[in-house]
Amino acid sequence: MAELRALCADELGFSDVRTYIASGNLFFTSTRPAHEDAARLKAAIAARWGYDVPVVTRTLEELRAVRDANPFSDVPNDKWFHVTFLDRDPRVGVRGEADEAAAARVDELDPNRAPGDVFRVIGREVYLRYADGSGRSKLTLAWLERQLKVTGTARNWRTLNKLIAIAETA
Repeated sequence: MAELRALCADELGFSDVRTYIASGNLFFTSTRPAHEDAARLKAAIAARWGYDVPVVTRTLEELRAVRDANPFSDVPNDKWFHVTFLDRDPRVGVRGEADEAAAARVDELDPNRAPGDVFRVIGREVYLRYADGSGRSKLTLAWLERQLKVTGTARNWRTLNKLIAIAETA
């Protein structure tokens, strides 16, 4: 993580660079648009370490909005809540244009793929509530990425709230 912080500060010019545990959660300040930062960071990681990893960015305001939009907030136990952050809204095309086929993919997601588990696609996030935890569920990141033709990264609800708390102290 120290090398990642150095890469971001020294080579990419991000400021206020911090990480949270060895999980790929990275905080930084930048003057560029988030999608440009994501592309630059992805390319820099590939060039430095040879890893082709997904890079998905959100601002503090966007993280708060994700938390506030939780469709499962009426359930008191957040132990098995997760959110998958997508690189783009799955209802639009890669270039940001309206895309009927992309919108249809969201509508065609099988709500019965994992009985007892539920999900909601809201904007660039997929909210998931697992009946018995995510370990055995068929609602996996790989399945969502394949079905929606997007790139994503998932965090449990506790981590999301911790990320918000850390970002608020910057």
